[in-house]
Amino acid sequence: MSSVDQPATKPRNSNVRFVILFLLLLGVLALVVKFWSGQRSVSERRRDTTAIFRLEHKANQARMGGDFDTAIDFQKQALDQARVVFVGPDAEQLPRVVETYGTFLMQAGRHDEAVPILDEAVTLYTRTFGAEKPATKAARSKLDRAREAAK
Repeated sequence: MSSVDQPATKPRNSNVRFVILFLLLLGVLALVVKFWSGQRSVSERRRDTTAIFRLEHKANQARMGGDFDTAIDFQKQALDQARVVFVGPDAEQLPRVVETYGTFLMQAGRHDEAVPILDEAVTLYTRTFGAEKPATKAARSKLDRAREAAK
């Protein structure tokens, strides 16, 4: 092998090293972007959604038992978590959680507090599903009843 042939193999090794280093940096960059953007894995979303549904279940149990203060507390906790968790592809679940909280406030006779919550639910339903969907109309009807009762 001549001395002319040896330099030809050295750049090839450095090209391979460069490609490997580039791929490693690309992988690290993808992890950083995922962390900073707040993307969660499917299992994380499922876990968070389950926690919200458990809180809502506790709220419903308390409501059915006539303990509206406890029901409202549990539903408020569910709503606070839902505002963080239900974004992106899960955003369509948020209006329902907001509406349920407003409904519990209405059932407890706290109509003044229910009005802005139900107004938010109507806005979210309209933005997510459209004004003519049954869920949007039902939330609007609750909002009207809350406004009337708050007078």
